[in-house]
Amino acid sequence: DVDAPRQLAPPARPARALVGICRRWRRAHARLCAEPSFRLARRRAERSASGPHLRRRPLARGPGSRSARSAPSAHHPAVRPSLRPSRNGQHRRSGRGAAGVTHPYATLDYALSLPHVGEPIEIAEWDSFVLARALPDGRGVDATGAYPVATISPEADLAAGLDRLAKAGLVSLVMVVETHLRPSLDRLDTAFDSVRPFKTHHVHDRRIGPPAYGKHHRYELRRALAKVEVCEIALADHLEAWIVLYDGLAARHALAGLHAFPRRHHETLARLPGVRTFAAFIDGVLASAHIFVAHHGHAMSHLAASSAQGYAAGEHAVDEGGESAHAGQTRQGLVMAAWK
Repeated sequence: DVDAPRQLAPPARPARALVGICRRWRRAHARLCAEPSFRLARRRAERSASGPHLRRRPLARGPGSRSARSAPSAHHPAVRPSLRPSRNGQHRRSGRGAAGVTHPYATLDYALSLPHVGEPIEIAEWDSFVLARALPDGRGVDATGAYPVATISPEADLAAGLDRLAKAGLVSLVMVVETHLRPSLDRLDTAFDSVRPFKTHHVHDRRIGPPAYGKHHRYELRRALAKVEVCEIALADHLEAWIVLYDGLAARHALAGLHAFPRRHHETLARLPGVRTFAAFIDGVLASAHIFVAHHGHAMSHLAASSAQGYAAGEHAVDEGGESAHAGQTRQGLVMAAWK
């Protein structure tokens, strides 16, 4: 097993972590992220004590210079491949920027990519979609949010949205809501019959600084980087290779149901604004890839898969090590349910 980055340590009290993130974010950051190491703190103190003439000058020469647009070097020597945020990777096509006002998970295009889950129903009052599905006994229809999380506009009219679903004949709604894009907990508690924390996720806040990898993790990165090439790619340029990777993952773990994504889902990801893909290659062949969905400075891990060669060479560790310094942060969700 590879040591997890210290900055991605789980919260000390998972049951209260969600409340901390929502209502006391400063305290939650302190609890979710480990303190800097003693050696790092000592170096910072030494730099602060140095005179201005001894301090290192910034690399950027100005707003329009190339050095201003280039990403800084990785904090750890093992993580060498640099990314260019302004272009989202050297192989990314022009014009494929970040997502707009609407979160990628809240678009009709994305909802249509999940036909194995249900039929999309637009809730205009929420600026979102849900997926309608038949009940197991065939006597009714309920709804669920999009995979892996749903988004609801913070200013959403929750009561009007639920009323719309009731008039459409749906008997219930269950969804996991992205913490960054949703109404307040008080409003959710009022509108839904049940609201509770769902799972414990790792959160990485880039404002705190680069993650501090453990010794074993750095060793695995150095070992794998000697065998592979790591970079950010445009998923559309490697779509067939990615589908082969994910189909192999599905067969290896006997994935079914929700995680048996149809080809349409992968094709939608390849053209969806805000999707960023980090990959590792062996002799020019895609061996591992990790897909993120980004929106307004926040990124969520969506799917990841590796080939047999990838697992043997450890590209998955490289892939995660390379993206963790650039992808943003993952979020924690809520599971909500409403019954008619």
